[in-house]
Amino acid sequence: MQLEPIQYEKVSKWLLRKLGITANYRGFHYISHAMYLISEDQERLLYVSKLLYPDIAKDYKTDWRAVEHSIRTVIKLLWEDNSDFLCFMAEYQLPQRPAAGKFLAILFDFISDLDIEEAQLK
Repeated sequence: MQLEPIQYEKVSKWLLRKLGITANYRGFHYISHAMYLISEDQERLLYVSKLLYPDIAKDYKTDWRAVEHSIRTVIKLLWEDNSDFLCFMAEYQLPQRPAAGKFLAILFDFISDLDIEEAQLK
């Protein structure tokens, strides 16, 4: 079943909360919005710095560098606390903390493969 863009945003928020990342991190909002934007145009994953970060920055009225920094902060926290689950999401052993673009691709693919009907998003 193909998800609607808003569902990608909702599922990413649910998943980030389950991984211990809450809405008090700006990166939480930027990542969930990134899932929404990527679901509209997956080519954004190929040009994260040129397309995705500027689009998020425009929507949140900030600089693209602030978006990148906030996303990297969340990835660092996830790697420190949940590297095993990140590897599970990636479906292979990650030798090091993923770069932001790679993390966003891993998260998008993971959400795309989820069976939302069974996932009981609460």
